[in-house]
Amino acid sequence: MEFLFQDSSVCIQSDKKDIIINESTFILDNLAIDMPGEYEKGGFLCHVKQVQEVLIAHFRVENLWCLALPISNLELSQELLEFIGNVDVLLFPGNKESVSMIEKIDPRLLIIYGDSAQELSVALGHNIEVTSRYKFKESELSPDRTACVILGN
Repeated sequence: MEFLFQDSSVCIQSDKKDIIINESTFILDNLAIDMPGEYEKGGFLCHVKQVQEVLIAHFRVENLWCLALPISNLELSQELLEFIGNVDVLLFPGNKESVSMIEKIDPRLLIIYGDSAQELSVALGHNIEVTSRYKFKESELSPDRTACVILGN
């Protein structure tokens, strides 16, 4: 699995299929998703819920549960936390005010992007460079600490 930052969007490539995520669009293997529901396309299983007028997507790629949040500060109700469930990879445009939200979700890998991503990285104790491409290696995941990647140009 590979994560790319292109045209202000995050693209996940897996087995020559793409998932594209940005503020207003979620595209699952060429299927544009614009409403809540359960979807399956190209071997990807995806659950979509509307919260605070935005769509969040919880989907499975290469045996990992990923969560795409288009906003950085989401009110995490008990109902939403139950929908989210287990998260291996959290993708969102983070800022330093997002730390408590990340702690509640507790992902194994954090993929952040956007203007304030570097601030969030520092707030979480990571000092990493921005990259436009990240090839996922499961060996980088730790049960004790959330790994962090900043995507950008």
